[in-house]
Amino acid sequence: MPDEAKCVYTGIIFDVYQWEQQLFDHTYATYEMVKRLDSINAICIVNDKIVILDEEQPHQGSRLSFPLGKVDRTDQSTLVAAKREVSEEIGYSFSNWRLVQVRQYHKKIEWFIYTYLAWGVEDKKSPQQEGGEKIKMRLESLEKVKAFTREPNDFLGWSRLLFEKVDSIEDLLNLPTFKGQEVDR
Repeated sequence: MPDEAKCVYTGIIFDVYQWEQQLFDHTYATYEMVKRLDSINAICIVNDKIVILDEEQPHQGSRLSFPLGKVDRTDQSTLVAAKREVSEEIGYSFSNWRLVQVRQYHKKIEWFIYTYLAWGVEDKKSPQQEGGEKIKMRLESLEKVKAFTREPNDFLGWSRLLFEKVDSIEDLLNLPTFKGQEVDR
């Protein structure tokens, strides 16, 4: 998004920005872009199995996903958001966390999805799911998860490129820390 873009609407999840841009014929037009709260996606490993959620939310139907959620405006970092979402959705806390992927999926929406790998179970409590969530956790083999990521599913498909690189839980645990360009937002 250009530095000169101005926020013209602030919503709960989405903000709308506009800016004037000079065209090739030297006239100007107003351009627009949406900025959305970023999201986290957590690939959690428990006893050499991967956590998959059967999730249902109003107006979205059922879907398979990893623990995921938005980075609230009050979260200090994406890692804080990831730990909060995992605790709320499945009740687990983990001793090890690594950022392995950051992607922007839409050109016209400034929305980054941060994928974390979590392992080393520290604690298991009762999940504290939101009123609009029905979540059932299950543990699946790497092979089954890889197959799920290849199916047309936005939520597991976000991690397809990561799972194409691995053939074992050890390979998954050895994925490198994401190194990308830091953006001042």
